[in-house]
Amino acid sequence: MGNPIEFRELLVKMHHDRMSNRWGAYAWEHKKPIWNGICEKGKTILINGEAGIGDELFGAKFSFNFVKNGMKVVFATNYWSSYNVIARIKSIDKVIHITEVENFEDYDYWVPVGEVPVALNLSQNQVPLEPYLEPNEEYLTKWKRIIPPSDKFKIGVRWTGSTIFEKNTIIPAQYFEELGSLPNVELYSLHKDDGLDDIPSNVIPLHEHKRSWFETWDDTFAAISQLDLTISSSTCIPIVCAGLNKPIWTVVPNDPYYLWLQNFWFGDKMRIYTQSVQGDWNQPFQDVKNDLLKLL
Repeated sequence: MGNPIEFRELLVKMHHDRMSNRWGAYAWEHKKPIWNGICEKGKTILINGEAGIGDELFGAKFSFNFVKNGMKVVFATNYWSSYNVIARIKSIDKVIHITEVENFEDYDYWVPVGEVPVALNLSQNQVPLEPYLEPNEEYLTKWKRIIPPSDKFKIGVRWTGSTIFEKNTIIPAQYFEELGSLPNVELYSLHKDDGLDDIPSNVIPLHEHKRSWFETWDDTFAAISQLDLTISSSTCIPIVCAGLNKPIWTVVPNDPYYLWLQNFWFGDKMRIYTQSVQGDWNQPFQDVKNDLLKLL
């Protein structure tokens, strides 16, 4: 899907757009210069978070490449909710909140998180594929009780992210309901906010009284760790699954978010199913169903 040249050209265009409009990481005043693409041993780079949590978790994986080349990594995140899980990534030396950037000086260069793969000029075989997110043992114990072992093939499902910003990525719940009718399958809802009101009867809800059981990212990590497979729309869930090295099938629109243009960024646990015709989910879900039947 896609090719490295197209992906690189897209990110370069995004770089120029963000610079000219002072968007994302460029909206902050940095004490040090932007990185020039040369790794210098002993130097520290600040990866400036921006956009959604999924974008930050995706970019954080490439801290491994900086450390491999002798640099230290500080990560500035937009989200207190993911602060602790990013801090546990072994190749990240320090995490700060984005509001601290303008007064922070303990680094030598900075780079926007969305531009890290291009800034590093990575080839396909240089992309880190090892798991870099890890569930907390206490939460694993909790979620082993909520999603107990069984003879069923356990699938986590997510058909919507933000109903405001990601309308073209929302998948009607009926497509997942059809998957739930397959033999020996058990579906679990991975919805936290949007999507809680339209969970089909054959999908096991993980909430009560409209309050999700996913109170922290550690809950999400541990729940996904109990599943055999996750099938999701374009949300941060596929990024999490890839970071945990758990199987994930991502179903995206005909004009997908840039992260889904190439699946080699995520390793062999990720499959990407793309609409042939904008708005038509029948074709990708027929492919999903066919592939799922091969596993059952």
